[in-house]
Amino acid sequence: MSNSQVIFSPITGLSTINSDNVLTNGLSSVEQDTELIKIDVMDNFNSAFVTLKSTIIPDVTNSYTLGTTLLRFSDIYTEILDATAVNFTNLTVTGGLDVDGLTTLDQVTINTTDGDFKVWDGATSLIVVDTSIVTLSGTYVDVENIRFSGSNIGLTTDTNLLSLENDQLNVNGDINLVSGQRYEIDNISILTNNTLGSSVLTSSLTTVGALDSGSISSGFGNFDNGSSTLSTGNITCNAITSASDIILLKDTANSNRLYRLGTNNSNHLNMQCITVSDTTDLDYILMRTISDDAGANKGLIRYEIDDIDVCDINDSGINLFSGKEYLINDTSVLSSTVFIR
Repeated sequence: MSNSQVIFSPITGLSTINSDNVLTNGLSSVEQDTELIKIDVMDNFNSAFVTLKSTIIPDVTNSYTLGTTLLRFSDIYTEILDATAVNFTNLTVTGGLDVDGLTTLDQVTINTTDGDFKVWDGATSLIVVDTSIVTLSGTYVDVENIRFSGSNIGLTTDTNLLSLENDQLNVNGDINLVSGQRYEIDNISILTNNTLGSSVLTSSLTTVGALDSGSISSGFGNFDNGSSTLSTGNITCNAITSASDIILLKDTANSNRLYRLGTNNSNHLNMQCITVSDTTDLDYILMRTISDDAGANKGLIRYEIDDIDVCDINDSGINLFSGKEYLINDTSVLSSTVFIR
């Protein structure tokens, strides 16, 4: 029947409806109490409600689709949604959302109404993100093989490369800077692969390798070489104070080692060991003075005993000072006035 003026009573008591189409056009409602409905199309033109008293059971071959790309449900209210794949344009979950299995979130941002985002294991919030702080909890946190554990930072294979304690960063391994980089403190370079920064003014070094360049300037302080041998070229200094012997030796034939004291090479005292030709055997000691002043007795050698002048060795010979005598075997043999025979 298709007469819209006919008022139909509810259809009840049917156990099965098997039809190509069930149309409710023009009717306010269709009340049906049926255990099984098999239809190809159910059109509901007046937007009435269809109340299902049991579950919708699809066939086992998964060949039926609930809705189409053009015909969709506005809202779905359900207690449990169990599906192999579900695609939503917008999904609002008013209660809890439990995901059991691998979940991929293909989104640029995740927005939460209260500004907090948490990852929970059922007992502890492992990740808590609020408006300004990200808190990671657990025994340790691995980020691409970098492990954070308590106050330690390291690798999954070496868990304490860095440790933080008492405002101090401890490095429990080597630090390797790439070529061209340097260590800085307060934006000042203190060390490169070959240079110690000029701002480093003091040090507690106890040993160094071979130093083949550079200089020691004023204010260096005492130089303590201990008992080690100091091999060097010329030494220019104000004074030499020795608590032990000063030894000048060279075990080389014809070395003729000398000691020179004076102002320059033209004004000095020269004391030299002369060796036998082509040997290291001592021949004699040469005492020599040199002076640029050509005047008489310039460059003489004067001897004093207890700060008292005793004699000079000058251009003329040996000259005793007044009151002095020549002695042989502690016996006076000659004075300025007496000759003892």
